[in-house]
Amino acid sequence: MPERLLGRLPLLGLLVAALFWVLDAFVDVSLFGTHDTFTEALLKPNSHELWMRCVVIVLLLAFAWHARRLGGQLIDSMNRLNAQEQELDGHRDMQHVLRRQADELNRQVMRQANEQEELRKLAYIDPLTGLYNRRRIEEILDASRLTEQLSGTGLGVLLCDIDHFKSVNDEFGHFAGDRTLVRIGQLLKDHFRRGDAVGRWGGEEFLVVLPNLTQAEAEVISENFRARIERETHPPKGKLTVSLGLAMIRPDETAESLLKRADRALMLAKQNGRNRLYICQCDPGMEESSSLAGCKPFSFALG
Repeated sequence: MPERLLGRLPLLGLLVAALFWVLDAFVDVSLFGTHDTFTEALLKPNSHELWMRCVVIVLLLAFAWHARRLGGQLIDSMNRLNAQEQELDGHRDMQHVLRRQADELNRQVMRQANEQEELRKLAYIDPLTGLYNRRRIEEILDASRLTEQLSGTGLGVLLCDIDHFKSVNDEFGHFAGDRTLVRIGQLLKDHFRRGDAVGRWGGEEFLVVLPNLTQAEAEVISENFRARIERETHPPKGKLTVSLGLAMIRPDETAESLLKRADRALMLAKQNGRNRLYICQCDPGMEESSSLAGCKPFSFALG
């Protein structure tokens, strides 16, 4: 619409110039009386009138053409501004789209991270107790054994078995048995040091990996745990006890050998009345009958 009006400005200038010519002729006849008739004033102006009319008509036409040019420039500027505004709108829309895509990508990354964390838990965490499962605790033991071989700072393993656990299931049901396992597992985590690793070994047995400590320290912290379980009340059973088997690693001993010695100590603790800590002090590779003789119960005199 503005472009069409600008295109008609020269024609409008011509019309205004013609109207001025007619009006000037009328003024010359009616006011100044320079001509006898209107037709004579219109068609045969004198030189002064002709000069004045031509000057005014030229000015009117020049103004019309100048206005057209300025109007064209203004319209071009407005069109450019509109185009830039549309481009900015497009950029804003694109930024909005990119922002939404980035948010969606972040959500996907978070979902994948959560899924990977769940997979890690499934691979390494016991679903009932929340402790390390057997596979993971074995990996931790292997890594701790290699570290101990380099540092020589000591490494022990403690096997823990809940005494008469079957009676909990028989008397109170399997859900009560599960709650008991969860409770003992949590007490193990709370009692031992932050750097110790606690895992469910199987059934009602737990394994604790004890790095960077001496045998005396391992014996005391293990015995304190046994006494704590005996002292506290554990619903719905009430009183519970645990049997413990402890073994400290020997030079160049394998993880399998260390676990076997801890298991022999646990077996002796259960055979000799339960609710006690036994320490296997025999050398790796000894016959089972001889190694059993090398296992001794904890006593503060020895500790």
